[in-house]
Amino acid sequence: MLISQGFQSALSPVIAMHWPVHSLQVKPLLYQKHLLQKRSQEVHNTLELMDKFQHKIVLKIKSFQTAAAAGLSVTQGSKKLRVKGKMEKKQEEGKFCYSYRCEESRQDFDLPDS
Repeated sequence: MLISQGFQSALSPVIAMHWPVHSLQVKPLLYQKHLLQKRSQEVHNTLELMDKFQHKIVLKIKSFQTAAAAGLSVTQGSKKLRVKGKMEKKQEEGKFCYSYRCEESRQDFDLPDS
């Protein structure tokens, strides 16, 4: 009995056995490699930006170094970072006379878009 070519191809396996196997190692396709490199570069750029931003914050809040940790607070809004500091200084004006000075400061930082 003769079998038509279309019917025979439907019965044949999905993978043709005559295809050569070049390597057993998994190699990403060219476009996947390009996407991987692009994402890797984006992550690298984001990390550099975060490092620069952290360095700027450290430089701007040097005045808070003398403040106690209890007097320093950091809050984050949707696109802002707010650093507040409160420091109380005791000043001696005479032998038994003291005055206290309270300093409050606040600094707002814009967060970078990610």
